[in-house]
Amino acid sequence: MQNTTHDNTDITALAFEAGQPSLIADVRRKIIKVNQAFLALSGFPFDMLIGSTLNTLYAEQEDYGFIEFLQGTQKTGLKSDDPVNHYTGKTLRDTWDGRHLELIETLTHIPGQNGRPGHYLMSCQKIGGLIPKLVVASESEKAFNQLIESLPEAAVVLDGAHIKVCNEQFSHLTQRDKAELDNLPITDLSMAVQADGVGAVEKLSRILSALERGRIGTIEWLLKLPNGEPREVEVSFSGFEYYDRRLTFANIRDITDRKRMELERQGLLDELANKEQMTRLATRAGGIVIWEVDLQTNKMYWSDGASQLFDVPVGSLPATFNALREFVFEDDIGLLDSLLDDINEGLPFEFESRFQGPAGDVRWLRTQGQVECDANEKPIMVRAAVSDISEYKNSQEEISRLAYYDPLTKLANRRLLLDRLHQYCASAKRNKTSGVVFYLDLDRFKLLNDSLGHASGDILLIEVAKRLIEVFRTDDTVARIGGDEFVVVIPVIAGGMHMVAHKARVIADKLRAALASDYIINGLNYHMSSSIGLAMFPQDGETAEAVIQNADVAMYQAKKNGRNAVAFYRAEQQDDADKRVLIEQDLRQAIKLEQFELYYQPKVDSDGQTVGGEALIRWQHEERGIVQPDAFIGVAEETGLIMEIGQWVMEAACIQLKVWKERGYFGDDFNLSINISPVQFRRKDFVVNIQEVIDRNGVAPSSVMLEITEGMLIEDVDATVAKLNQLKELGVKISIDDFGTGYSSLYYLKRLPLDEIKIDQTYVRSIISDKDDAAIVKTIMDLARHFGLKPIAEGVENKEQESFLHDIGCQIFQGYLYSEPLTAEEFAAQYF
Repeated sequence: MQNTTHDNTDITALAFEAGQPSLIADVRRKIIKVNQAFLALSGFPFDMLIGSTLNTLYAEQEDYGFIEFLQGTQKTGLKSDDPVNHYTGKTLRDTWDGRHLELIETLTHIPGQNGRPGHYLMSCQKIGGLIPKLVVASESEKAFNQLIESLPEAAVVLDGAHIKVCNEQFSHLTQRDKAELDNLPITDLSMAVQADGVGAVEKLSRILSALERGRIGTIEWLLKLPNGEPREVEVSFSGFEYYDRRLTFANIRDITDRKRMELERQGLLDELANKEQMTRLATRAGGIVIWEVDLQTNKMYWSDGASQLFDVPVGSLPATFNALREFVFEDDIGLLDSLLDDINEGLPFEFESRFQGPAGDVRWLRTQGQVECDANEKPIMVRAAVSDISEYKNSQEEISRLAYYDPLTKLANRRLLLDRLHQYCASAKRNKTSGVVFYLDLDRFKLLNDSLGHASGDILLIEVAKRLIEVFRTDDTVARIGGDEFVVVIPVIAGGMHMVAHKARVIADKLRAALASDYIINGLNYHMSSSIGLAMFPQDGETAEAVIQNADVAMYQAKKNGRNAVAFYRAEQQDDADKRVLIEQDLRQAIKLEQFELYYQPKVDSDGQTVGGEALIRWQHEERGIVQPDAFIGVAEETGLIMEIGQWVMEAACIQLKVWKERGYFGDDFNLSINISPVQFRRKDFVVNIQEVIDRNGVAPSSVMLEITEGMLIEDVDATVAKLNQLKELGVKISIDDFGTGYSSLYYLKRLPLDEIKIDQTYVRSIISDKDDAAIVKTIMDLARHFGLKPIAEGVENKEQESFLHDIGCQIFQGYLYSEPLTAEEFAAQYF
């Protein structure tokens, strides 16, 4: 009985600690322990699982065997003389982030021993995995055998339970000659009772039955070596038709070393936990240095061991409290200021700080102390204990690294990703900003992984991680969440939804290109494409789980689109991003081929005389014909192309002014309005650039009217006023375009050196039918007269509008009532 108790305890510990997803429940079926593997698999918070019951866990499962098993053990109890027994079945579970898992779960009850209560152990594993499919056409038996032999990992083809074909790797794994293996039942090479307690014959029968139903899967199996020792392997089964026979293909991987490494890794975690505990004990029981400060004399005294702790001679120890600053790491100096506040109030204190020794090494120290006060509660003496907690801190960092980072790629894992994304989503909602999640899956990675082996697959994953880090910023979160799936989060992308979507698409295409470059694995070149799904937050989800799930949906859409593609969660975002990318490409071509042309619309006075004009850009697209500016200016501003386009407009307008002036077409009172983009206006060299263009073309500055929008006025008002004053000194005129649609105030109008206000056409269009619009236009006219500005009504389309505007004092008009925008030749012919 004593040996049985020891074995049962070992079984529980191994299953729970070795890395297989597991949990433990007490005799009342209440869950009391959950290991990290189960938390990572399910994604559920630790606190949500602890305290719930096994009955609840299995209440909604189709396999009622689990409930019957629990009811059976409840009737018989968990007695010490009962054998260990269990129930294994299939379950369907939803994870915390909405994924669906198909699991094989084993529920075991462990009898109590030596007065200790019994308990339950549940362990599980996912069904499925990396299963290569062997597709055999009408090839010869020899070619079939050569194909199996060429596989890099152990492989065997079964005809029923008997070995039909195997490769040399399988022969090596089982330590038997290939001739000996021919037509041998696979169960003869297996431990009679498998690790899950099921007989090898029965377990194989279950597998073959599942394959008959079209199921494929990956299981763990115990082979038996010639010396009787077990060998742990992972087997991926799949069925296929070979001529008129139904055969089974098994891809076999030796996981003995992996299991051993998992146990060693768990041992490392246990060791680190033990070190943490030992460090805590050490700080309490020994290695502590005491210091005292007499606040009346400001003298500091140290106990024995201080010089060893700080690695300095006794004479170099701080002699006063102020000198203690020299022994505190620069970034931790603020802790001493807080300490002084506690001392002055007579409060006990505790803090952790870093100390950099003479050799440059940094140690962590914990200081705990108390303040002694006199009868009047005035602090007179401070005593503190200092201990070295460097080993404890290092252990904490190591545990944190294991808990929050992927051990293979060193990227953040799912836990750290969700933690950060929760914060990003809350911040985006609070600050009304937008971020983007990139969900990345490597195309056909499983094929490469199965054909070249897991070691080569790991090399590829590490290289992918390096490229991801190179593409993104340190402020972004790059994570590997399992297999060949990666997630990247950009917390904030500036701009509205269209601009965010455009920038995200550009980044995704850059990422896709970076990952598409060849990979060198074991001296050979391999190409790997990727499918990327994009989701914006908070627009596509206000929680971390929702955003990741929607990005995953978008990624699968990219897969459906033919792989090596990018897809947005929302179709309209995808369409918009695609259109804007095409516009950007065409704009670059238009600049290169000079496809732009200026049209001119006249400004006329109440007598019908032309007093000026406005230069309006048109894009002569080779396929779409004339493209209006509202279809491309936004993209030009987002991409920075507006700088080249705006420069061209300014240059072309001044050239045309010069031609008309030389031909004597207009007098000194004529001016040409030129629209200025906010992107242009914000450049530091904007004024200098305007002066150079005017000087280069020899036009009168007074004939140039620069039109700016109201939105420019509220961005750094002082700088805007200074820049406009510089323009006025050059002699150019300034107009506010689309007045009444922005954020202007009387304060701005008073300070700005303006010449003209253009009443926006949205108000002009409805002044006859809408009293509110009519009132707004009248108010704008009053403002213009008050500040001595010339009002111009744009968008005038009929005589009723013209008459109304004339009656309220407007003298200059622009709109289709007078003329549509014309080419330079048409404008000159009609108005000069």
